[in-house]
Amino acid sequence: MNGSCNITINGQTVGLKFAYPAIKWFTEATLRDNGIFFTPGEDSTFTVEGLAKLIQCSYRNHCLLKEVEPTLSYEDFFNYVEANQDSEEGQKELMRITEVYATASVIKRLIDAQKKSLQNGTVAQ
Repeated sequence: MNGSCNITINGQTVGLKFAYPAIKWFTEATLRDNGIFFTPGEDSTFTVEGLAKLIQCSYRNHCLLKEVEPTLSYEDFFNYVEANQDSEEGQKELMRITEVYATASVIKRLIDAQKKSLQNGTVAQ
């Protein structure tokens, strides 16, 4: 999959692109703000903050590809996720986004590299 989709936020349609820059920015933010982007425990999932940051990073990646300046802030994405988690339709929209993320080719390559590293007894960087 190409890791792309569109969402409507604040009345405007914007593109999301889950590719290497988005994953890099999200990883850097996760390392910087350790503990707020995922729920604790073995079955960890995104928090509202985490999903908002992931979507923001993919939006920034889309803007990078289009050579335009991002105009939406983290707060816009936080409000988007928070508002969508309260309805069945909104939850379906958030699931659609996470499915695009999970099936993006860059994510599949990272998961495959991690699995290979674990099989070899090393850790992928």
